[in-house]
Amino acid sequence: MTNESEDWKNLKEEEKSYTVRVLNWFHFKNNRQSWLKEEVITWELIRLLQIVPSKCLLKNLLIKIKDKNSSINKIINSIIDEIDTIKVEPYPLLGLNGNKKKSRSDIGIETERFGLWIEVKTQIINEEKLKEQIKKQKISPYFNKDKSRAIISLIPENQNYKEEKITWNNLLDVIKESYKSIKNENNKMFGGYETMLKELINRIELRNCFK
Repeated sequence: MTNESEDWKNLKEEEKSYTVRVLNWFHFKNNRQSWLKEEVITWELIRLLQIVPSKCLLKNLLIKIKDKNSSINKIINSIIDEIDTIKVEPYPLLGLNGNKKKSRSDIGIETERFGLWIEVKTQIINEEKLKEQIKKQKISPYFNKDKSRAIISLIPENQNYKEEKITWNNLLDVIKESYKSIKNENNKMFGGYETMLKELINRIELRNCFK
């Protein structure tokens, strides 16, 4: 009999395709996750940011984040300046010890010298609880370990939160503009990007996570 957890640990990185990573992540959750949970749409967003060319989507998102959060303009501008080195990291570890060693943020946007973490919420939660989550990430060992980073929350429109943030409505606007821009290129090579952007537009609207 094989031990699936050990088998996963022994896989080479090149064997861990995106789909395999997603299936593994959900499979080993103690409470099996529904497609309605926030993790699912977070994975979809991560993949979109990884696949669509940065200058067609991620740069637009960073500009929106900068426009909404003047306090982190310097870091966002630095990330935009290094956009050719950007990597989108799913669920970056916080570097905590003990029973918190698997604690993570949701999305990492990393360049060689700067980074931005995004904490994703699809439902309204207590504002103090959200502040505490963000505070723990800001003081975590990995947040400022190797580069300068900022952190924002991606939250529903009616979530009470006065710190750095964007809303699902803001994100939806960015994705729609990117979709229109790529569609207007009328380039058959961009057809896959159009499909992915349209799928997430539909998912966000139908998921109703931006109210």
